[in-house]
Amino acid sequence: MERLYARVPFRDDWTAVDLGAGSGFYSRMLRRRAGQVIAVDVDAEAMEPLAATGFRTVVADLDAPLPLPSETADFVNCLEVIEHLRRPLALLDEIGRLLKPRGFAVISTPNRASLEGFKGRCASWARGKRWTAWDDTHRTIFSYRQIVSEVRRRLEIRESGGYYYGVLSFRNHHLPPGLWRLYCRLPLLRALGFDTVLLAYKAPRAATP
Repeated sequence: MERLYARVPFRDDWTAVDLGAGSGFYSRMLRRRAGQVIAVDVDAEAMEPLAATGFRTVVADLDAPLPLPSETADFVNCLEVIEHLRRPLALLDEIGRLLKPRGFAVISTPNRASLEGFKGRCASWARGKRWTAWDDTHRTIFSYRQIVSEVRRRLEIRESGGYYYGVLSFRNHHLPPGLWRLYCRLPLLRALGFDTVLLAYKAPRAATP
């Protein structure tokens, strides 16, 4: 994410909201860029180390309206989250609500139309199972075009890309991605990446005549 974060004009007086913060890997990265980071997750225990080091933490169900005021955030981080939700589009609405005008968001999610997705869906179909992109807690997996379309309904897209991972499989178990990674913005290749990654922007409201 360093590549996309570098494209955001962070300032010391900004507030960043990290949705699905968990133990805070990205929250800590954001703290080096924004003056305040609000970590949001349904798991209070997972966020205890963040709270102990001065982060503001909010325990909230991301499938429900978030207990934060509108236009709270200059930046929203939502990485590998929406695919776990029953109502992923409602969270996209919430991201738009939380962002201040001229705010940015980075959103990532597995790509149903990826090369890995095609292979995985074929293998799952042969076994009579549903493809879950290596994680049975995934509920909704968007294609590149689907997630781009849904985000574009709410925000401007400043950059879109696809991540490719080197994955090691052993006896039908996939070890975590990360042997190598390639981020690609070329139109065809980004649409086939295992993950879709979007940098979005909330345009200011048009002036009233």
